[in-house]
Amino acid sequence: MSNRYAWGVSRRSRPTLRTLGVTLRHFRKERGLSQDRLANLAGVDRAYVGGIERAERHPTWEVIERLLAALDVGWTDFGRGLQPGTSERGADRPPRAQG
Repeated sequence: MSNRYAWGVSRRSRPTLRTLGVTLRHFRKERGLSQDRLANLAGVDRAYVGGIERAERHPTWEVIERLLAALDVGWTDFGRGLQPGTSERGADRPPRAQG
């Protein structure tokens, strides 16, 4: 099995998935939820939530929407956490406010 997707991007360098996972983890921890509790609220498996947070899973928009609903986070607020420059180091920091 190759370490590259068909378009040449290394599976190890998945900045979008990594940022998605870091942002999801931030909001989950901010609300004091375990992966298990978030998974139950969103109707997904706990291991799937962990896989998203570790950038090992490729969630559909539907799953992301269910997770956001369980976290009571809107797409706009979640999107702010996905801005370039978000890193795992900043995972415990709140997303930057606009304005």
